[in-house]
Amino acid sequence: MTSFLIIFIGGGLGACLRHLLHGATLSYGFYPHILTNILGCFLLGVLFVNFDFLSKDQFLFLTVGFIGAFTTYSGYIAVLSESSLDKALLYFLLSNALGFLSFIVGLEVSKFVFEALRS
Repeated sequence: MTSFLIIFIGGGLGACLRHLLHGATLSYGFYPHILTNILGCFLLGVLFVNFDFLSKDQFLFLTVGFIGAFTTYSGYIAVLSESSLDKALLYFLLSNALGFLSFIVGLEVSKFVFEALRS
């Protein structure tokens, strides 16, 4: 039950931050959706290096709860319902390609920072 509450709280905070970001950038079409996905993937990359330093509860809060609700892969449906099929396909390709690249960048940046702090 504790894990459920931790994920619930993290998810609520992640969804609220996503809502604030999208509200501030509403006039930019589907780009806010891509931005949240890229940022979420970057954070997962950073956390991937630091998983050893997180407790189980912190891991659940940050990854499953916060980042899970912050990223907007459900945005595929929103973009498809608001845009043409070609824009939805562009969103899909950009979101996945840039999300993967962002994860790798977050991973490498985090490794670099930890190595610099250890020496």
